[in-house]
Amino acid sequence: MLSHWLTLEPYVHAACKQGQILLYNPLNGQWRIYILSEGTAFHLLGRLLAPENMRVLEITGSEYASPACQRVISELRGSFMGDCIPAAASQGKPVQLPPRPYIDADIRRAPQPLENCRQNLRELVLYLHSGCRLSCSGCQAAYRQFTCCTKLPNSAVLSLDRLGGLLAELSSYPLERLHLLGGNLLEYPEWDKLPKVLANRPWQVIMYFHPEHICLDPAKLASLAGLKPEVRLVVFETDSSERLAAAVMLLKQLHLSWKVQWVVASREQAQIAQQAGARLGFCPQLLPFYDGSNIPFFQECVFLGQEDITGSRPQPKTIYANMLLNQLAFGRLTILPDGQVYSSLHAPSLGRLGVDGLHVFIERELKNGRSWLTTRASVAPCQDCVWAALCPPITEYEHVLGRHNLCRVNHQASVEMAGASV
Repeated sequence: MLSHWLTLEPYVHAACKQGQILLYNPLNGQWRIYILSEGTAFHLLGRLLAPENMRVLEITGSEYASPACQRVISELRGSFMGDCIPAAASQGKPVQLPPRPYIDADIRRAPQPLENCRQNLRELVLYLHSGCRLSCSGCQAAYRQFTCCTKLPNSAVLSLDRLGGLLAELSSYPLERLHLLGGNLLEYPEWDKLPKVLANRPWQVIMYFHPEHICLDPAKLASLAGLKPEVRLVVFETDSSERLAAAVMLLKQLHLSWKVQWVVASREQAQIAQQAGARLGFCPQLLPFYDGSNIPFFQECVFLGQEDITGSRPQPKTIYANMLLNQLAFGRLTILPDGQVYSSLHAPSLGRLGVDGLHVFIERELKNGRSWLTTRASVAPCQDCVWAALCPPITEYEHVLGRHNLCRVNHQASVEMAGASV
């Protein structure tokens, strides 16, 4: 019998790990997993995916006629992931160019110009001071899970002079967002000069307040009217609807853009937040908070399953990026009031503001950091999972919980076809 060329389309994402082969079509969301026990079908696809074959495999006439091969061909064609053509239909082996993403200006391969390093900074989280008179439950732990105000144990303050120098340095960076936080940001010792220092900057300014902060000092908030920052109201308590309503009314009167971020540690708290939002006319952003004892809540509401991953329909650009870097963390630095600079609050400091320039911190992170370029392919157990490149990037939650697989993925998945139609 005549030989044939078995082909896999270049846009199909393929992963082969731990006796499993995943094929995912980003164009229609269809996916399929083959497991080692399938024998002939698994090994046939393994040969097809071998780097030297470039997703084009010549199969003999007897292989082509086998039931396992015919099933693979039918499934590839049915999901628009591949095809099989007679070898005689082409002059030689068909050319296939599977994508192999890489970082072009990779400082780990060769030194990069200063301008290249600057291009990587897009977001800065800046804690100006840590003073606050409130005692919100979980305050000193939450800021290590997501961006929010916090009361730190020390009394350090980032001076206005140092802030001004930092903003001047940022003028040569393509910064998109500047997050400003305290403590109670309104109690920053040089608050009255802050709006002027921030005026006419090209980036978006986002400020974080507890509703109580705003209600206790509305006059200071009014000084932001000309600056027009986006205000994030951080709500920890489940019984602060009255203060929250007053804060929202004040923000509306000042015509400031605002969002409510509600910290929740249980499904009951999430329901309270949603009910308060419905009553006050907004949709709160729910921020799950790990308090050390609510793993069941995270398993129910945060952990992902295969249906969540495929339901999000990750596209090639997202998949390739996930293979190379952490899209949530990349380009983001955090500076605490004492001047220490971090790519992640769960990683060692990159240095101290005022001692080195921003480009030095960026170089250190790109060369030896533990955040921007840390992918699921580099951590256990994700590195052995075929879903690693389709999963969302690593978050701060993984560091707090002490595990990277915040998921319900069944590693003994069935081989039945699943996924969305076109």
